[in-house]
Amino acid sequence: MSDDQQRGRPSGGRGRGRGRDQRFLNNLQAQMGGMSLGGNRRQQRGRSAPLRDDLPTSLEDFLERVRTPKPHESLTDLAVYYRENYANWTDAEVTKVAEAVFNFSYHSDSMYDAVGFLNVAFADERFQNIFTKEFVIMAAILLDESDPDISQYERLGGFIGHMLKTKFNRPFHLIVDYSNKLLVAVMNVLMGILNEIPEALGIDEGPHVPDADNVEEEEEPTPAVPQLNDEDLSLLKCKATVLVCVVRVMNRRLFLDHFDLNDHVYKVLRILLCDTDGLALGKDLRRMILTAIIDIEKFSVLGAKNSTTNVLTQTPT
Repeated sequence: MSDDQQRGRPSGGRGRGRGRDQRFLNNLQAQMGGMSLGGNRRQQRGRSAPLRDDLPTSLEDFLERVRTPKPHESLTDLAVYYRENYANWTDAEVTKVAEAVFNFSYHSDSMYDAVGFLNVAFADERFQNIFTKEFVIMAAILLDESDPDISQYERLGGFIGHMLKTKFNRPFHLIVDYSNKLLVAVMNVLMGILNEIPEALGIDEGPHVPDADNVEEEEEPTPAVPQLNDEDLSLLKCKATVLVCVVRVMNRRLFLDHFDLNDHVYKVLRILLCDTDGLALGKDLRRMILTAIIDIEKFSVLGAKNSTTNVLTQTPT
């Protein structure tokens, strides 16, 4: 009797084939984040959807649970209630919901939940318009602050980075008005910052690079950086912080998904690092800018490790 027969295992090529198939299924299951591929698939699907008894009972209940989420309750679960009821809501009621969801998604760290909700709620064009408007107003207020708070710009940069990194479901996956107005607004705000930084520094063509053939003959360059007042310098630091946070959040996805934007961000960060010797940006900010530049170079190299930040995608069943 073979060892296989003694141990109660099937013998022969057929048994080995079953073993390989099972290992393949197990490996595939692990790669898919633990999604069941076997007999308990129905149980997994049942747990992914909220129970009917757990859904809000009214619009006011819904708003309250968005503003003050219950423990272990996700905004993605509440999207089921929105999908089933928004057609009967007035514009004023949709406005209340959009404002509440924006405040939650912008000011909290639960971006995963927010994206799952947006993938459902963006089917309602009213919601998409109001949510986008709330973001534009928030960004406009920050970029016009006379006494800006750096921490608020860190949050703005984080929100922009998360939105551009997110894989929205079809048909909301394109950065065009007919697909996703929020992504258009997010990109416009970021491009505005990228264009305003060199303009504030009086730089149009990127960092100064001396001519290698005429280094000895070249005269001392005239400082191109204007002397900014305290308010303008503070705002410049805040805008630089936005770029650093975008790079930090997007990680390798900035290069993989937005190649041209990656180059633009890299160029402006180099301007901030190399062409601002006369400005007191501070050691901490310069260190952050240098780190962001190194990260872009690292993740732009073929074979660089994947981002350690999860791509934000989820859709309720």
